[in-house]
Amino acid sequence: MAPPSSPGRSFFRKLAVLPVVFSLRFALKPSRPASCFICAAASGVALASSAFRRAVVSARHNPVPQSYEPVEVAMYHARQTMLNVEESDRLSFLPDLFGNDFLAGEMQVYALAEKHITDYCGGFWHFIRIPEGGGYMMPDGDRFHLTNPDNWFDRSVSADAAGVIITALAINRRIWLHHERGDAALTRHLMLRESQLWNFIDSHDECAAIYAALD
Repeated sequence: MAPPSSPGRSFFRKLAVLPVVFSLRFALKPSRPASCFICAAASGVALASSAFRRAVVSARHNPVPQSYEPVEVAMYHARQTMLNVEESDRLSFLPDLFGNDFLAGEMQVYALAEKHITDYCGGFWHFIRIPEGGGYMMPDGDRFHLTNPDNWFDRSVSADAAGVIITALAINRRIWLHHERGDAALTRHLMLRESQLWNFIDSHDECAAIYAALD
């Protein structure tokens, strides 16, 4: 099979109206630690070993907040007051972004964060939807220092830009993996998500830094 041609830089480009970014961000209160999963297992809750391992890893990277509060955030083309995001909405985000590859896709994001974000040691991730469809994951924080040994990128960027970079890298790797496995439907789904994310990058305030990181 011929390698996939990503439509992100060549096709589906919007020539008229730039998108408005509706960033789903949260103000957090103390969260339950990963040890809650261990206590649940010790008290007799039946967990498959693979599911248990993933639960502990996911808890370290994405602890479950006890509550959400509205928070006003700066938008790239508007300023909005974002409302509480229910847990059910968060649960639907990853399958919508990665398709039926969402479990591995989430782990790919965490692995790439550990590789490219200096001193990254887990934490809460915001799920950001973009109007065109799809979205990206964003680490909780202000600014992060990212490096990419493949292209000598070495720069501090905002949490939003860091999330875009890491998610774009993750989607790209999943595209090639599923292309090599012959899964045409999932490859097309991920290529669409990559295209939508690149269209968003084109209008991002830190597009130059994002381009440099992904070059």
